[in-house]
Amino acid sequence: MGLGAALLLLLLLVAEAGPVGVVGKKHHSHRGPSAAALEDPLELRAGVAMDALRAARLSDVKRQSARLSAGLTWQYGQNNYTMSRPEGERSYLVYVPRSYSPSRAVSLVLSMHGLGDHNEHFSTRTNLTAESEEWGFVAIFPQGSTGPLGTAWNAGTCCADQQVDDVTFLTSVLALVLDTFNIRKESIHSMGFSNGGFMTERLGCQLASTFTSIASVSGATILQPGNSGGLKACDALYNSPTSILHIHGDADLVVPWTGDELLGFPSVPDNMAAWRARNKCTGEGVNTFNVSTFSNTLWGGCANANTTVELVKNAGGGHVYLIGQPFDYTQYLLGFWNRVTPGGL
Repeated sequence: MGLGAALLLLLLLVAEAGPVGVVGKKHHSHRGPSAAALEDPLELRAGVAMDALRAARLSDVKRQSARLSAGLTWQYGQNNYTMSRPEGERSYLVYVPRSYSPSRAVSLVLSMHGLGDHNEHFSTRTNLTAESEEWGFVAIFPQGSTGPLGTAWNAGTCCADQQVDDVTFLTSVLALVLDTFNIRKESIHSMGFSNGGFMTERLGCQLASTFTSIASVSGATILQPGNSGGLKACDALYNSPTSILHIHGDADLVVPWTGDELLGFPSVPDNMAAWRARNKCTGEGVNTFNVSTFSNTLWGGCANANTTVELVKNAGGGHVYLIGQPFDYTQYLLGFWNRVTPGGL
């Protein structure tokens, strides 16, 4: 396959998951692995030791942005901000629920859109702003940089310009939010779809001690040089147990279940095996739910008892982020975050 064909394949990340209206509202929040929810394709640790690791990492994050203003001016609801970066002006959205009070620490969710998407669109299409009000967490929706493939993240072998340092951009955004809001250090989560899933897995590799969990929908670990080399690169960087949730359709043509050697995408089984090895999970995989075409495998027995690695497989499913019946991705993410957070989300 030539470069042109490879670019065409990447552009499918935009074309395959075009915008579709949401056909239902959530009825309740699923808090366990047996979640069955609302269907609609969209574009789209606890313990003293772990607390100490996270506290140290959060201090590092703050020091890295010492030159930035200590805190943000905010209001309840949606807040839009910009930041000057070597690649140009970058933007991000912070959603603050009306229940937030600086006197009480709350959870934080970092959410990253897919290739060609927009942060504001992703925030509403996933229902995460509404869920911020429901659950009381602060949510960050950063915007990828703009390049030949549209808005994108430099997650390794895909998809933004290799000179764009998205890890530093996101670290700086996190530092500002942590300086501004009263955030529970044991409840910081990252999620993303497609290219955003690639990016959240990169953060899981490089900033593991910052996050309680990462959740990747239709993503992969694609650090340079990609494939098995990318997985090994993550192994070398990973420094703290972090719970992992991965949701993927086994008929995904954009980020194939079996991987794509040309584009540097490892297979889903290889990717999950690598996350289990990093977390030193020795338990047998257990199936805890089956809903329509969806089933999961949950691995425990990890070095940290509060860490889990989970794969949700959509049999026959493609490159989509689903909201609605029979399985709502956002509702399942909420249940996952609630399960892996000490004291709940």
